[in-house]
Amino acid sequence: MKNHNLAPLSELVSFAGYDPVARVLYLTYKSGAITIAYRDVAPDIWEELCRSDAPDLVIQFRIQSVHAFRRLPLAHTLLQQEFVK
Repeated sequence: MKNHNLAPLSELVSFAGYDPVARVLYLTYKSGAITIAYRDVAPDIWEELCRSDAPDLVIQFRIQSVHAFRRLPLAHTLLQQEFVK
């Protein structure tokens, strides 16, 4: 698992984690401290998110609007749930 602190640059997300084998991106949102898992995120999107000076734009336009997701009840606890598209 790769980890990245987005808190200094993002108004939406405090923490990002990425599993390159499963291609799942985990974003922990500042509002309510919830974690959302996004399925089938390519490694180049992870890299773009980590390098971006505007990570919220990457999150909104390259991740949220494209990838299936599921909400996790606890930060980075993997569940056997279906993704929502």
